[in-house]
Amino acid sequence: MSCREIVEDIYSVGVIDWDRRLFDELIPLPERILRKWKDLWRI
Repeated sequence: MSCREIVEDIYSVGVIDWDRRLFDELIPLPERILRKWKDLWRI
């Protein structure tokens, strides 16, 4: 498992799961944040 820095002093640890239907139902994220994350992960 790798650790990636998202922004300064904020890290992501784990796997990327773009099938986030359950998560989105609990905590919906604005589309602009999702686009930023996808750009950061180069998807």
